[in-house]
Amino acid sequence: MSQLMPIPEVTGVFTEAFLLDDHSETVFISFIGKDTAIQAFRASWSIPASQGGLTDFLVETQNGTPRIHLGNPENMEFQSGRFSTNLFGELVQVWMFKHLAQKPDYANRKAIQLYRLDEDKAATQDNLWALVKDLSHLPLLDEWRPVIVDLLFQKDWIKQWKGVGGIAAHNIHLPEEELEALLQANIQSGALLAEADKDGLLIAIDKQTTLPPVPKANNKSETLNDFWSDTELIHTYTRKQAMEDGYLVDVSTLAKEAGFVVPVAITREVWTRFVEWPEEKGSHQDETGRLWDVLFMAFITMRGTKTGGTQLLYKLNCVRCDDSSSVAQEVELKIVSGPGDDGEHVITIMLPNES
Repeated sequence: MSQLMPIPEVTGVFTEAFLLDDHSETVFISFIGKDTAIQAFRASWSIPASQGGLTDFLVETQNGTPRIHLGNPENMEFQSGRFSTNLFGELVQVWMFKHLAQKPDYANRKAIQLYRLDEDKAATQDNLWALVKDLSHLPLLDEWRPVIVDLLFQKDWIKQWKGVGGIAAHNIHLPEEELEALLQANIQSGALLAEADKDGLLIAIDKQTTLPPVPKANNKSETLNDFWSDTELIHTYTRKQAMEDGYLVDVSTLAKEAGFVVPVAITREVWTRFVEWPEEKGSHQDETGRLWDVLFMAFITMRGTKTGGTQLLYKLNCVRCDDSSSVAQEVELKIVSGPGDDGEHVITIMLPNES
């Protein structure tokens, strides 16, 4: 049994684990105590506070005394059991958790996966992927798993909540239209691979359903004019043009080896300062190794970040090409994640002051 934490306002009732959501409402909590104490405690939830009822209470943990808000008991599931101890005799344990942890909301594509942090991580991830596939209104191929799961975490469609007492949860919400657009863009970019049938629909073998075809625009200006509504578009400077002009350098091949699954480019300024290495400066540096450092540190930073957003700063140690010193120094670069020319997911690495 985990360490029991006292509830000062309730005599004879303890908790061994609890988990709160982003709004400090209870997602899961486990109560342990004598039968009479547990029954009295549960009865107090339905009594108004003016008559001695409890809607929230304190818990004494090793790291403080947080206040737990039960919320509406009607939104919770209850399970209970009994066990015997040598010291206290027979005890009752009650598990209280949100409905979504047991009954996914398929209409709104929502669910909660409860798990213990000491469980097998591979099994937890397998169960998470199975739940995501079950919730999705579109078929998801197993070979897409690394890309899809990373994207869902980046967009906060999957959030991890960590509780007290070794309990944790994944909160899942898959908005249908946004998920469909995300899949289409990443299929088009090549980050996700899918087979097309004779009508151009993308077939998933494990479900006898199809993804909508990736839309093909007749020309770029029409698509962008639709996006900008009534705004007259005079000229656009595409990512492809930036590469042709040399402003951007396509580094997708090496980026794939570093772990990226979407197209990656770096700006000419980044290339000139931190990748390029003229022969006259010696052979102790090479461009492939320098580019690998730029890409690999970017990938590690992205995988380790717990914040969302489209931009992320990161640091690496590098000998600058535009500096006479041969000593490595710490430099800062910026990762920008967003849509490419056709809405596909792309990444650009640039200087912090570039845009």
